[in-house]
Amino acid sequence: MAAGRDVAVANIEKIKDRWRPTPAEDRSYFDEYFPTEEQLPRKVVIAFETALREDGREVVVVTRPDGTQAGDPLTNASRIDDDYRFHDAFHLAYAAVLGWSPVTRFLLGRKRRSRPEFDEAEDGGRAIAIEEGISAMVFSYAARHGYLENVTRIDHEFLTTIGHMTAHLEVGAARAADWEVAILSGYKVWWQLRRQGGGRVELNLDAQTLTVLATS
Repeated sequence: MAAGRDVAVANIEKIKDRWRPTPAEDRSYFDEYFPTEEQLPRKVVIAFETALREDGREVVVVTRPDGTQAGDPLTNASRIDDDYRFHDAFHLAYAAVLGWSPVTRFLLGRKRRSRPEFDEAEDGGRAIAIEEGISAMVFSYAARHGYLENVTRIDHEFLTTIGHMTAHLEVGAARAADWEVAILSGYKVWWQLRRQGGGRVELNLDAQTLTVLATS
């Protein structure tokens, strides 16, 4: 009987992981007990603007609310004109839905430097490389599925791979269903930025949303 109950509980947990995003009441911020200046902003507007370089190539410049540039101007880094230059939208979506994004922390200057072990292991180069790897891997998957336009589900095996890649990080606590929401949210915004040629995006961690604001 006990073995049967254990199997039933395990099956329920698998179902929750795949199909039920973490309930709001069970969520907590990974940086909740850090100084405010080291926390991901709970609500912020980021601008994506296109510009032409001297060599004629189009780049996307991401700017913070104070008008300063966040990171380097981005090209597609490819011979294919696939608008990967707007891919910082994916990192913002991970921050919004998962409360996790070492790349967003870097772009917004919110690394947790007061705790060297977090600064290195969670916000450092390896974590950033993993997140960029996930972004590139998802983009390759998306390219084979219409860039996820009008897609509502992502293959379970693919989400499991992401879970394996992040198991040793704080975001390893996230469910597959959480990753699915984060990825689809990012692509919804990416499509809008792509069609508009840029725009202003509101990141709201409390609401777990990423929204392209209406142009004035």
